[in-house]
Amino acid sequence: APWNLPWEHVGDLAATSVSVAFIAFLESFAVAKTIAEKEHYEVDARQELLALGLCNIVGSFFRCMPVAGGFGRSAVNYQSGAKSTLASMLTAGTVLMVVLFLTPLFEPLPKAVLGAIIVAAVSTLVDIQEMKHLWKTDRRDLFLLACAFGCTMFVGLLEGILIAAAMSMVLVLQKAVVPHGAVLGQIEDDPPIYRNIDRFPEAKQIDGVLIYRLDAPLFFANADLWRDRMHQLLQQYPTTACVVVHGGAVSHMDSTGAHAVEGFIKECQRHEREAFFAEFNGPCR
Repeated sequence: APWNLPWEHVGDLAATSVSVAFIAFLESFAVAKTIAEKEHYEVDARQELLALGLCNIVGSFFRCMPVAGGFGRSAVNYQSGAKSTLASMLTAGTVLMVVLFLTPLFEPLPKAVLGAIIVAAVSTLVDIQEMKHLWKTDRRDLFLLACAFGCTMFVGLLEGILIAAAMSMVLVLQKAVVPHGAVLGQIEDDPPIYRNIDRFPEAKQIDGVLIYRLDAPLFFANADLWRDRMHQLLQQYPTTACVVVHGGAVSHMDSTGAHAVEGFIKECQRHEREAFFAEFNGPCR
């Protein structure tokens, strides 16, 4: 009964419970996503989380261990050709029969045999072509893949998932803090088309006009860096009389970003330059 629970230990168990739930979802969704990509169907993260939560709630009334989708077991199931949940029901029934009646026959079985079965099954989930694709498109993702693979191989599955997730968050923050931007030049007159002058050498800048495109949200983490970048550009192009900031890719701007914009406008006014902000989305205006 709830009133008989040792409430003094709830705080001690809370952190462990949250960690177990987080790791269980990460492991389950990771293997589900991998198999879904191979079979060309979609996986709903919310539905997966709801299913895991309901399973653990029901199991808690019967003192069951936490439920999660195991990577090794899922790989063996996939390699065996399973297509529906009926395979899991048959597997559970078979395991129950083995535990009740056939355990003595499997007791002397070397663990290396079981490991070989799992390795053979998991090897089918390794996508070499995807690694080659990442090498050509985004080597940072390939670096994450290599770190996750190495940590999983030499440390542990859960540790590998957590380390890869943490490194992904670091890369996301790095992209947000150091946003991409470009100085634009005109490559066609009718209609006028502007492109990054670093990628399009034929792009020509308009005399006295500096057009800069910001490709990220402008918020507290990168506002000062954007101001510094604009200050460097004005020093690089001292004859600039008009500055145009293209904000078509700016999806969000917080109060710190707004103050940075105001400070930049005042700086332009002090140096007798005009500042214009174009193509900003509605929430940023």
